[in-house]
Amino acid sequence: MQVITHKDIPSWVSILNYNRVSNKFPTEKPKILNIDFTNTHDIKPYHIVSLACLIEEYFQEGVQIKFAQMERENDAVTYLRKLGFFQYWTPGFDRKKFNVCDDRTSFCLWQLDDEMLYPYVSNAQAYFQRHFFVGKDLLPFNRALVEAFHNVIDHSKSMVSGYVFTQFFPKRKQIIISLCDFGLGISGTVNNYFSEKNQPILTSKDAMQWAFTERNTIGSKSNNGGLGLDIISTITKSLRSSLVVISNDVVFDQQIDGTITYKDIPDAFPGTQVVVTLNTQNLNHLVSDEHNIFY
Repeated sequence: MQVITHKDIPSWVSILNYNRVSNKFPTEKPKILNIDFTNTHDIKPYHIVSLACLIEEYFQEGVQIKFAQMERENDAVTYLRKLGFFQYWTPGFDRKKFNVCDDRTSFCLWQLDDEMLYPYVSNAQAYFQRHFFVGKDLLPFNRALVEAFHNVIDHSKSMVSGYVFTQFFPKRKQIIISLCDFGLGISGTVNNYFSEKNQPILTSKDAMQWAFTERNTIGSKSNNGGLGLDIISTITKSLRSSLVVISNDVVFDQQIDGTITYKDIPDAFPGTQVVVTLNTQNLNHLVSDEHNIFY
């Protein structure tokens, strides 16, 4: 499998769909999947988590994962090596643990696990607080992660465990949280709920709008309360930051001024991808340093 990280979302979604196990190998599964990053030049956090979901799908089918050797590494391979990416699907590797990586500005690629959700969020917040944001309030970062996780764990019904990856870009003063699952997608989940209630089925765009409306819920757990997507939208808006959600055949795009657009994509995404870009220059200062547990 050649990994070509196109910059536009539709092209990347098409590559993911083309390489899905059921699409590429509809009858007999291969024994080995050889992944080649030779022509990978610009890999971003959202590429990493969706690629991890794709590889996980093969791994769960019993396919051995190998990575093609290169005579000379490109920047993408060097970056992935620092993240420890190439070890994730080796026998005995625990992808649900917080694996320390060599890239200081990132917090590890992690396979979502319900029991480890809050420890992950706490550890990620503490890590960035300690290394980059002493005296700054990272509660918005914490809340965005929690709500994104709950939406995947509570609703996605994904056969492939979702992945999350968080990267800080010091020069751009941005933290990017990227999360992906290969579940039903937002419109699939909302319309299943509407069907059970004998209500009319919505288009993907209308289902996305419904899901982003405050207090609309399909029966969340008590620790979520149906506020997830609306809270993430509110957090990013308050920090003049951006939010992109790719799900099924629609893209939700919220700009730093709060403007929201919906774009159709011809090839439906196999689940949901959330990309939260937080402008760290707009983080508030902690009210009292003496109560800051990260000091």
